[in-house]
Amino acid sequence: MHRIILLCFLLSACNGIQTKTDATKNKQDVQQPSQTNTTFPEYAKLQGKWISEADKNYSLEFEQNMFVEKSGSQRDFSEYVLLNQCGTSENTAATMAGVYIGFKIGDTDETYCQYEIMDVTDKTLSLVVVENGKALMFHKQ
Repeated sequence: MHRIILLCFLLSACNGIQTKTDATKNKQDVQQPSQTNTTFPEYAKLQGKWISEADKNYSLEFEQNMFVEKSGSQRDFSEYVLLNQCGTSENTAATMAGVYIGFKIGDTDETYCQYEIMDVTDKTLSLVVVENGKALMFHKQ
């Protein structure tokens, strides 16, 4: 009986939903920003509103250091940072070089990787969701 209760407790504890502001992200996704956003060549190209190729009601907007994600009438505002790697120095096997969009974790100086920028031009944006590898394509409005 005690084993069943313990198993139920463990399963329910592992079944939580994570959000951008959740401070319980996987340690390998936590980063300390090493550069400011404006030092990345991608920064200037990201600025503006991007409409999803797959869903015209889904958009991303980059306004200086603010990120706005809109799906239908729902909007999510976050401060973002550009990162030149995703992973930690303690776990170099998991460190991936590239340019990533990260989000701050609560009131800490830490961030976690959300998207990898595969390509950005004046007209198109190609991202990959770090957590699941899903490709996202956008065009600039």
